[in-house]
Amino acid sequence: MTTTTEAIELETLRGPHHCEERMYDLALSLGRATGRQYPWIWDSPQEIAENVYSRTTPSILQIGGPVPTRTTYRVVTWTAFLLLVASILGLWMWLSGIPMAARPAHVGWLYLPLALVIVWGLTYFLGRGILDSIVHNRVARLDWLSEVACRTALGGIQERQATAYEYIPGGSGEAFDPKGPAPLPQPYGASDEGAAELAASWMRFLGAGDARSTDPTTGTNAQSTNYVSRVDTGADLTEIPRVRELAGGAAVAKRRALFFSAVGFTDEARQFADQADIALFVFDATAGTLTGANFLGEAVFRTGL
Repeated sequence: MTTTTEAIELETLRGPHHCEERMYDLALSLGRATGRQYPWIWDSPQEIAENVYSRTTPSILQIGGPVPTRTTYRVVTWTAFLLLVASILGLWMWLSGIPMAARPAHVGWLYLPLALVIVWGLTYFLGRGILDSIVHNRVARLDWLSEVACRTALGGIQERQATAYEYIPGGSGEAFDPKGPAPLPQPYGASDEGAAELAASWMRFLGAGDARSTDPTTGTNAQSTNYVSRVDTGADLTEIPRVRELAGGAAVAKRRALFFSAVGFTDEARQFADQADIALFVFDATAGTLTGANFLGEAVFRTGL
């Protein structure tokens, strides 16, 4: 059902197309479905726009119909041209077989090629104009439907982002439901890249079903719709500067933060994390264990992410 806000925002896109209400409704439904099903809402705005356009284009072509090509037009016009040439040659051969004395009586037939040329010219240029008009109207309609679908999809993605900004762990009151298996012990430990994937696996187990490891140059090692996390595989206790960096990154991303440390945290780091609402965890890749390192970290095992 179209909301009042959607109706106001998209009414300008309808223009004079009230006769195409069905197409408009289909494009609107396509946009809503794309916005709901878009897999990763934290892609860059440019990536989201490009992906939404590529996802909706095939369906838009089905809704609005494909753009006509000139193939049929060319076949018809060239066939007519060849028939014109054949008729002129046939007329010339017929007149050539008539005795010279009888030819003046048939001079009227000479106007036939001229008439055929005029008819063919009118057909060629009028047909071309009609085809160009059809193509122009079809392209305009497809652009209109595409804009309706894309704007609706982008609005849906923005709503999902706004919901993620306001996410409260355990706020649904539902029991903790793991969204993936607990990571298995890794007898040989984990590299930095492996630790990032391990953190993503723990996040999935704790309830963030779409968690995945990310490029560390982004400032985080794993992300989900509602969380960003960082991993410290160093041999020393994680200190406050690294936790503070994660807090800044989470504030920019407008998501909650999780910090996974292989050793533990200094008292100052834990105190800052408590103030910044960052859940702390200590993981042991070799043993395959994860424990909460502050109150929020311990609470996650009761409420889930």
